[in-house]
Amino acid sequence: MADWESAFGELLVARGSALRSYAYLLTGDPAAASDLVQDALLRVFSRLRVGTDVVQLEIADQLGCAEGTVKRHLADARAKLAAQLGTTEESMR
Repeated sequence: MADWESAFGELLVARGSALRSYAYLLTGDPAAASDLVQDALLRVFSRLRVGTDVVQLEIADQLGCAEGTVKRHLADARAKLAAQLGTTEESMR
């Protein structure tokens, strides 16, 4: 199992219920809430894994900043997410 899959599973165990409850408030339907949480988490995790230079360069261009600034913000975001998940940054790559 890849490290991101472990982190994904841990997140679902730790926060899945709270996320589904919040999603239920948004949708009013338990099945739709579960689908919403799953879709959102898959999007987040797929984007975290696609940190290629091309994507970072596109982000920098869109924001009008240096590519290094984008890399720094992504690194900070990974560190915060890892802390929230109770895991290491390396396991999320």
